[in-house]
Amino acid sequence: MSEWPLVTFTLLVQSSVGVTIFTALYFCWLEKEIGNQRATRTLRPVLLTSAILGCLGLLASTLHMGYPWNAFHALRHISSSWLSREIIFAALYLGALCLYTLLVLIKGHMNKTLLAIIGLLGLVDIFCMASLYYSTSMITWMHVNTYFMFIGSVFLRER
Repeated sequence: MSEWPLVTFTLLVQSSVGVTIFTALYFCWLEKEIGNQRATRTLRPVLLTSAILGCLGLLASTLHMGYPWNAFHALRHISSSWLSREIIFAALYLGALCLYTLLVLIKGHMNKTLLAIIGLLGLVDIFCMASLYYSTSMITWMHVNTYFMFIGSVFLRER
């Protein structure tokens, strides 16, 4: 079992969260400048790109599973397992992002509050990813830098 699907999942979801957050921030500014309709028309492709990145990341994560039919067992210990929490928040983030993107494509209207909430869900997912690595037996990952690197990578790719 190769580690590349896991790396791909992590990087694509981090990129998706970063694009979503920066889209929300840019939309707040752009809406004041040119109005909601034009700002929505301008940022629709970016939002769609973010959803596609997240979905591709989720697809890549399925290639890392040893027994895909037993994947639902990973959700059984949400109170104690960072992996369970990561799966739940990744599903919440990507589900909300895809539904919101579909709504924007159909209605042609963006809502900065909903987009900000989706971005926060993404950040919680990234925090769960970092916590999963932090709580492993790898000594080099048991450091606060793990959190800085995961959260920082959300923002570094978007310059």
